[in-house]
Amino acid sequence: MNEAEANATSDRQRRKFIELKNEAHELAYSAEKTLVELSDDISEDDRKALELAIKSTRDCLDSEASSSLQLAVDVLSGLARKMA
Repeated sequence: MNEAEANATSDRQRRKFIELKNEAHELAYSAEKTLVELSDDISEDDRKALELAIKSTRDCLDSEASSSLQLAVDVLSGLARKMA
């Protein structure tokens, strides 16, 4: 593999990670908004689970571990769909 191909691969991986971080930011914001809007209609257990998933997602945003961030996004996404 020559240097250009190696750089292209690295650039694709970095772009994918940045897109994942953007998705995580948007999802956390949206989930927080949903939590506020539906606070009277959400059970205490569901509220706590959603708050924990939001916190976990925000914590993962500070790291460079894409697998951890992807897992946090998947969990938050599932909970957010459940609340909607």
